[in-house]
Amino acid sequence: MKLNSNIKSIVDTIKYKKPDNNQPGREKRATGVIALALSLITAIMSIMNFIQHQYEMMIATTVLTLALVCIFIISLVIKLERMVDLSLCAALSMLCVYFTLTGGNDGFAILWTLLLPPSTMLFMELMTVASIGVFFEVFFIILFWTPLNSFVGMYYSQTFMLRFPMLYTAFFMLSFLAKYLMTKHEIAEHNYIETIESLSLIDQLTNIPNRRSFEERLRQEWNRAIRHQEPLSILFVDVDKFKNYNDTYGHLQGDKALQMVASEFAKALKRSIDFVARWGGEEFAVLLSDTEGEHAFTIAERIRIKIAETEVPLDDGETTYLTISIGINSQTPTLNCLVDDFIRCADDALYSAKSEGRNRAIQYKAS
Repeated sequence: MKLNSNIKSIVDTIKYKKPDNNQPGREKRATGVIALALSLITAIMSIMNFIQHQYEMMIATTVLTLALVCIFIISLVIKLERMVDLSLCAALSMLCVYFTLTGGNDGFAILWTLLLPPSTMLFMELMTVASIGVFFEVFFIILFWTPLNSFVGMYYSQTFMLRFPMLYTAFFMLSFLAKYLMTKHEIAEHNYIETIESLSLIDQLTNIPNRRSFEERLRQEWNRAIRHQEPLSILFVDVDKFKNYNDTYGHLQGDKALQMVASEFAKALKRSIDFVARWGGEEFAVLLSDTEGEHAFTIAERIRIKIAETEVPLDDGETTYLTISIGINSQTPTLNCLVDDFIRCADDALYSAKSEGRNRAIQYKAS
């Protein structure tokens, strides 16, 4: 089992792709900087080839220089980071293939391919780095040890053709290992950040979303309701006389009571799009998407009755009961409406429910 787990971890790491929303702008700029630096290098190579009358190499390096400059410009203008990265990777790969076939100056140009694995490691994902590495491994073997070597314009000795693939393998394996360790670190960091963000949106006592999470969800559903012109309802809930409950039974028993209330909310809300959160203290908030006032009132009453009928066990073996008051507000948002007013109206309805005797649900009605 441990072996299978380790293999799965390795495979998952190799397949790992950064979430699009986590790709920082500095990585996009880094790709552009790499393309610009390489274009300067290839431009110098082109000039040297011209001086040495290596016109074929000069044309190849000039074309590559122009391609790298285009990639640099694109990286500054558009946001398709992956397309820019793949373009840069393809340009480098084609240059390495050309250098291998032609040999460059005195057969030394093929040595540039040793820089391909570590350079692609800087801006490409692990799977792409591995694919490029394996491609050139197979490419060198086929080119050196099959009849296709007739396409090679440069003479390579038998010793060179034997040792160079081994040297390339060493560069590739070191680059792959470095990229693998970097990716493992990225995955761990990403999971850690996700965990922290998740914890920051969950109320630790009741294990349901907290106020911050509710406000974020409300903004999302508010905008969606405006786009689709759908009704939106909100319930503000307060546990009746909770301070007296705490004074009578203690804060630990009060915590258990809040956990019970949160649990009953989760059971009462049937749809996945319904959202309940702890607003603070003994207050809860419920968001009902695509729900009109009459239906929202029915749901509120169902929750209120269920809470009132649920026994709350006490530490001494006895049981007690809780009641809740609910304020309801429903409307179809428009661009002229404010979320704060939507919340305030529900809060006003809750105040009315408490002032009229508690243990009731009241729908907000504009005066």
